[in-house]
Amino acid sequence: MNENISIDAFLSGKVKVYQDNSGYKSGVDAVLLASIIKAKQGQKVLDIGSGVGVASLCLASRIPNIEVYGLEVNEYFYGLSVKNSAENSLPSKYIPKLGSILTKNIFDFKFDIIMSNPPYYKNYQNKNNLSLKEQGNMEGVAKLADFIKFAFHNLKNHGCLYLIQRSERLKETLDLLVAKHWGNIEIHPIYSFAENPAKRFIVVAKKLGLADNTILHYGIVIHKKDTTYTVRAEGILRNGNSFY
Repeated sequence: MNENISIDAFLSGKVKVYQDNSGYKSGVDAVLLASIIKAKQGQKVLDIGSGVGVASLCLASRIPNIEVYGLEVNEYFYGLSVKNSAENSLPSKYIPKLGSILTKNIFDFKFDIIMSNPPYYKNYQNKNNLSLKEQGNMEGVAKLADFIKFAFHNLKNHGCLYLIQRSERLKETLDLLVAKHWGNIEIHPIYSFAENPAKRFIVVAKKLGLADNTILHYGIVIHKKDTTYTVRAEGILRNGNSFY
């Protein structure tokens, strides 16, 4: 096996994935995103910018009898996601697909739910020459607006988008959602520590939902003062509990 490749365990070993140590590695945020998804048996879920499949696999381990698709533009990450799909036996299917959100009509059906952990940082330089690690953290050709536009196009009417992003991009995210006719928006702040401002958030939005119906939730605190996980975070990250 490539010396840069590690096998990382999630949800106390329920999910095991191959990841490249020199590239972008999924962690807490992917597990949190998977935990908040409200999917029912028989539904189809799409993870856009799915990387090696961590969020998708965590979701597939939690909710049985759904189909979880992962769309990834990077061929190397996609290859690892195919391997991860084959080597995890889970209650639901995980189906990786290679493709770009800038390409129209990749799928010939609509999804009930779309989730995404898009790149957190805007990249104003070297947009077409990102390192393997930067490709998970920095926007390249595809921007946050493109992720939201692609989700709108590929969701069923009144389907839900779940997106995790950094707090400094909250206004930008909400502006994009309002401009694209999303509604029933819910915001879940993510606090590293209770006494500090939230650094990230998860936003839930319904395609063609009510524009004037926005809810700001209490959110979640990840760490106690001693840096160990809070009881709620422990349940999600170790035991695979639902976010709610």
